[in-house]
Amino acid sequence: MAELASNIHIYDHEKARIYLENGREVKVNNHEKFSSDEAPELLTRIARRKGFISANDVIATFSA
Repeated sequence: MAELASNIHIYDHEKARIYLENGREVKVNNHEKFSSDEAPELLTRIARRKGFISANDVIATFSA
């Protein structure tokens, strides 16, 4: 079975936005609830559950 390609989507903690690989921008509500260290794993789970990203995709934090 062929494995699906993974995408890395970017989370900007300061702007509280996820920038998806397809160009879509998703606003993150209640981003104060978690630190920037916790955010990628938590947001990846939530985005997968809501169907924003596939099961193989991940969200990484952007730090300027």
